[in-house]
Amino acid sequence: MLVEELRDRGVAATVGVPAAGATACVFLGGLRDVASEDEAIAVNREAFGIARVLAGQLETGRGLFVTVQDTGGAFGAAEMDGTRAWLSGLPALVKTAGQEWPRASVKAIDLERAGRQPRVVARVLADELLQGGGEIEVALPAAEGALRSGAWPGPSSWASR
Repeated sequence: MLVEELRDRGVAATVGVPAAGATACVFLGGLRDVASEDEAIAVNREAFGIARVLAGQLETGRGLFVTVQDTGGAFGAAEMDGTRAWLSGLPALVKTAGQEWPRASVKAIDLERAGRQPRVVARVLADELLQGGGEIEVALPAAEGALRSGAWPGPSSWASR
């Protein structure tokens, strides 16, 4: 669905694992259902493998690496399925990549699906990719607008839940 949405907006998007020489990837693995910690950890490993492929170009050149996960649309700062917490390596990978690839654009997006139709999720994600800001972390909860880096609830608000 995301590829269709991006193509409708003029982006030459494709589906698949990036090959050697690729300069961009939007990794959606963090949106898939995970039934165990092992499955969630495998998603992190998959993203790391893709980052290794991109590194050949992005260490010195321009490009894009975005990870997308569903950990409640608040990077784990709100209630969520504990198994999904194991997806939290994705934003760490993005922040590390940002340090190692200074010319690349990197972003970690926590998009809460919350039962929304795939077309709606694709539209929300495409909006963020094409119209969002330059923040490295963006949370997109289903019930609210975007929360930019540092704007999601902190420990003081956790106690009231």
